[in-house]
Amino acid sequence: MLPTNCQLFNGRSLFLSESINYRSLTDELLPNWQKNKSTIIRKANKPLLNQRLSQFIEEKAKPLDEKIIVINEAIKIGDNPYVKLKQKKDGSTIWTLPYTKKSPELNNPFYEKLPPVSIIRIMQFVNEKIYSYQTTLCKITVG
Repeated sequence: MLPTNCQLFNGRSLFLSESINYRSLTDELLPNWQKNKSTIIRKANKPLLNQRLSQFIEEKAKPLDEKIIVINEAIKIGDNPYVKLKQKKDGSTIWTLPYTKKSPELNNPFYEKLPPVSIIRIMQFVNEKIYSYQTTLCKITVG
């Protein structure tokens, strides 16, 4: 069983890799957090931090719920062409994304003009050029 963050924190096994000094996590955190929490949050000037959770849910989550309902209804009646519904043998419904065929890849006209060549022939050509280059380099060095 893996230890929880709380167990790691209390057992002093949790550390900050970006810390400048080797200190405990409590030393890295804001001093007297519980006592100064409201003052620190107010000074941060982030209205979202001062907002009650219930208010946040009401403002942010409810509109999302409404959008999810609209989207699900569109999928159910078939108005969404990007989602396909399938009935399983047990009667349940699953959704899938439609398979789109790959478009045939077009060759660059430059490459269409080149004749087909085997890999072995290409390797022989490269080997000949390398050997020619090495012998020329040796002649220049020695000669």
